[in-house]
Amino acid sequence: MDVNKVILLGRLVKDPVKKALASGHEISIFSLATNYLYKDEKGQKKEFIELFNQSYTTIDLLGWSVQDNSSRIFVIEEGLFTSTEISPGSYFTITSEISGIGLNNSGGDQVILYSPSGNQLDQIAYTASALENKSYARKTNNEWAWTGEPTPGSLNTFLANLAPEADFEINGSSFNLNQIVEFDATSSFDPDNDTLSYSWNFGDGSYGDEINEAHSYDTSGVYNIILEVSDSFGLSDLKTKQITILESEVEVIDLDIEMPQGLRINEFMVNPEGSDDMEWVEIFNNSSEIIDLSNFKLDDMDGGSRPFALVDLAIQPFSYLLINRSDSSLALNNTTDSVRFLDLNDNLLEEVSYDNVKEANAFAYSEILNNWFWTETPSPGEYNRLEALESLEISGYEADNSNYVYSTISEVKDLEKGDYVITSGIVTAPPNVLGKKVFYISEYDNLTQEVYLSSGIEIYSSRSDFPDLRVGDIIELDGKVSVVSDKKRINLQKDSFINILGNNELSEVELIGTGDLTDELIGSLIKVSGELVSKKSSNYYLDDGSGEIKIYIKKDTGILKPKTEVGHILEVAGILDLTKTGYRLLPRFNEDINVGEVLGEAYELSDEVIDIESTDEKNKVIKLLIYILISSVVVMLSLFIKYKYLNKSKV
Repeated sequence: MDVNKVILLGRLVKDPVKKALASGHEISIFSLATNYLYKDEKGQKKEFIELFNQSYTTIDLLGWSVQDNSSRIFVIEEGLFTSTEISPGSYFTITSEISGIGLNNSGGDQVILYSPSGNQLDQIAYTASALENKSYARKTNNEWAWTGEPTPGSLNTFLANLAPEADFEINGSSFNLNQIVEFDATSSFDPDNDTLSYSWNFGDGSYGDEINEAHSYDTSGVYNIILEVSDSFGLSDLKTKQITILESEVEVIDLDIEMPQGLRINEFMVNPEGSDDMEWVEIFNNSSEIIDLSNFKLDDMDGGSRPFALVDLAIQPFSYLLINRSDSSLALNNTTDSVRFLDLNDNLLEEVSYDNVKEANAFAYSEILNNWFWTETPSPGEYNRLEALESLEISGYEADNSNYVYSTISEVKDLEKGDYVITSGIVTAPPNVLGKKVFYISEYDNLTQEVYLSSGIEIYSSRSDFPDLRVGDIIELDGKVSVVSDKKRINLQKDSFINILGNNELSEVELIGTGDLTDELIGSLIKVSGELVSKKSSNYYLDDGSGEIKIYIKKDTGILKPKTEVGHILEVAGILDLTKTGYRLLPRFNEDINVGEVLGEAYELSDEVIDIESTDEKNKVIKLLIYILISSVVVMLSLFIKYKYLNKSKV
């Protein structure tokens, strides 16, 4: 048997035999492809697995075998078939009645093809539920899809594009306030195996676009969860489910002997310049909860110093705690040693070992590298800053960061959805200002300390697990690029980090024409000025002559609605957002809105009602002022002449 002339069925076009004969070269890849799986014909057991021979020679399948997800293996034997040979361009059908292999109708399954020697030659798997009276078949592009009608013994035929079927699971039906709710759409599928995109509406004004999402609610009530699944051809399907959010208090975390989530050894000084009494160990709490350390101890290598009990100590959220040698009596060796975190029963919870010590260098953890490194610039009580990567001495560095792209904010907007990114920026709208699950940053140059407010982006977390951020905080973070309502944002993942590097003043907010807004400005802090052309509830529409822009005042900002009328001039700063109806500007604070400019005086928002004259009244005022000015000139001229005359008379 010449096995070097059998190839994958996926290389076929309309006529598989003609394609094989027209290839014009020796076939060197051995593969006898599983053609399709015909399943569930109205409940009757007529499933089969079909094989295809694309070689120029007849192949004897005696001793070949197939297997599904179970441990059952069917071996092709004489007597079970009219012939075990398969001629060029022909098909070989194995029914479930002969093989005893029953493929799953739901939950997915697979078929594996083995040679007589036991080598795996081909494998095909499906994850979605089987379509009734359809077969799962290989297409001409070597992809798999459900067929229109099963065609055992002949070329596969396929339906026109079918719409996907949306489905999802929730990890419960009732949840407490601020409890994480998990949504899983892996049960959604497309009959044509097209790539699917997911759009979640969580019912509280929040959205998501991942196949798996996590979300929490800060208001009790009943919420409708809507999932829309779309294929690459624009066909879509909706699925709606309902959950209830109960009135409850967030439970206080009761720490046991396990390492508290977010707590870690972060940096330590082993061999300080001068006296070893200046050694220290730094602990970091990378969570939003206060962590009580009373149940834990700090120690060096087993058998070294006496463990130091962290009695009556606690560490604030996203904060650092420095343990000095003068307090702990922990003496770290200058050659090789370790820093360990223990519970009260001396159970090991975390251990960081080191060697190759250099004087005045600290051993620090990097969330970017997910590893430890020696640094000449210790940062006790602060974020561990990376030096040039080529100069780092990294402890056993084997981490693969190829999935992450180091990008500026403007570069992030050019990345694809799903790309992992590390970026830095300056906070322009902290969490809980424009939303409990979002905040906004703009581009910041760490070298020149320049701020580029017109290059901004939204940061989203379904868990609302943010540090205490303020306007002007310079931060570094990692996450995944997401697209919601045609705008790009960065989704923080479960293990994402946010490091606060410092604080700086924001630059002057750029004034943009109301009709000059572009997608590049989405997520940025900008300013517009124009005439109020209409208003309704919390929506105010401005136009400077170049086009309208909607100003939307979010309730949670606490901004006082301006007491103004159509025709007045407003100047508004805020974050540019995009919805399905177009751009809108979201002011952050009361001082973001200035109402009117009358005679050079700007009226800011306050609790008082501000009355601005209409255009006609303004004209009357201007005419009156001109009249007064002319009258004053006439009076002064008269006085001057009189003065001259009197002086002349005296002479």
